[in-house]
Amino acid sequence: MHRWWTYNAVILFLFLSVALASLNPAQAQQSDIIPRGLPDTLQNRIVAAEQYYDSLEMHSLVIESGLQHPGINTERQRDAVRRIFNIEAKQLRNLIVDVMVEHYTVDEIYADLAYRKTQHGSAMLRKVGSFTASMNKRMEEFGSMLKRKYGKN
Repeated sequence: MHRWWTYNAVILFLFLSVALASLNPAQAQQSDIIPRGLPDTLQNRIVAAEQYYDSLEMHSLVIESGLQHPGINTERQRDAVRRIFNIEAKQLRNLIVDVMVEHYTVDEIYADLAYRKTQHGSAMLRKVGSFTASMNKRMEEFGSMLKRKYGKN
């Protein structure tokens, strides 16, 4: 693995990508996207999370977030990120669906999906990559400051 592709960076940008893709469903508008009266079962959560992932083209969003990582500077590195994420697409999808199922109810998933389909929700979603890049850079700076201030422990 290249030195620019660290475990911590991957975990951070995946976390931020998924977290940002599920911000503030409070403004969601009810629509045909939200099935009514579904019990909050594991199977229904899986179906909802898979629909969310596929409907919002999360795979592309996660790749875009990865390309925004501060250590990804060359076309060769960008090609490597695309290649790796495309090779691991199924595992990545399963990871995100599993995390969503673990934390959100069926209603929450569908409400957030409805919000993401609105003008404001889709605008926020398109900005996930650049937001993640800014957060990565600032978290790196924050980590460096903490290390200088408090030492390695």
